[in-house]
Amino acid sequence: MDLVEAEGLAELVQAETAAQRRLAKYLADGHLSRRYDAWMKRLSQARALIEAELDFTDEGDIPGSVSDQVWQDMQLLADEMAAALDDHTAEIVREGFRVAIAGPPNAGKSSLMNFLAKRDVAIVTDIAGTTRDVLSVDLDLDGNRIVLFDTAGLRETEDPVERIGIERARQTINAADLVLHLVDLGEPTSLDLHDTSKLDSDMIVVRTKRDRHHPAEAAGGLSVSTVTGEGVDSLLKQISQRASVAVQGGQLVTPLLIRHRNHISAACDWLRAAGAAEDHALELRAEMLRSAADDLAHLTGRVTPDALLGLIFSQFCVGK
Repeated sequence: MDLVEAEGLAELVQAETAAQRRLAKYLADGHLSRRYDAWMKRLSQARALIEAELDFTDEGDIPGSVSDQVWQDMQLLADEMAAALDDHTAEIVREGFRVAIAGPPNAGKSSLMNFLAKRDVAIVTDIAGTTRDVLSVDLDLDGNRIVLFDTAGLRETEDPVERIGIERARQTINAADLVLHLVDLGEPTSLDLHDTSKLDSDMIVVRTKRDRHHPAEAAGGLSVSTVTGEGVDSLLKQISQRASVAVQGGQLVTPLLIRHRNHISAACDWLRAAGAAEDHALELRAEMLRSAADDLAHLTGRVTPDALLGLIFSQFCVGK
């Protein structure tokens, strides 16, 4: 069992949802390790070609230049690593699908938070600016972990404490995977979330306080009542669907822990540096590839003595 597989067992012990258990089993069964091993195999093959040229230049079986064979593949390998780092599927499964409840003061954000959490998480009053910090609660929707954030009402204010809360709200909104934009059913719809970069596809407009208005006003669009519970099931269904799409849109066999990401990022940087160092000596570029290999080796914990000579002797007629 390598280090990644051992981490998978640790994740399995701590898993709280079906998706988290499935992800932990992927790790424990070695799926992620095999991907890392495949990267290491390609890198070792490239290093063997370069070392063969450096150390056995007098052998007729050694190619005179490895640039076309090595550097193009190392660029492709770096691109593959970068794509893996851009895929946050496993991170969403492990850390949760982040849903920010946003909107103007008194739109019903804290009431919705308490209703979904089934307990009093946030203070609810008719006084604007009651919520001044970001509160969070975890939900399990169809086997996916959902992290729900209640944020301060977005408005212009001179209160320095409330302004800090609003700034934190904006940061939470920008970092969220999904934004629930709450608007009182009796108020005009406004999508101005103040300096946020969220797209419409990352947002659900939710009209609130449905119990206070005529049914005709609630027609067309999603509206909820935290007093009667009307519309909440539809909202939860939409949140669950968005979370499922986010998870199924990527791969579970992606970098999971920060440790993985740090080593992959460092290895990717070394590969790109080696590929860009065309004017440098081959020995220096070979050293960059060795540094990349060291980072990959630390992923699985299999830091073994250099086996490049074995690769060289297995592929070329050296010393025969």
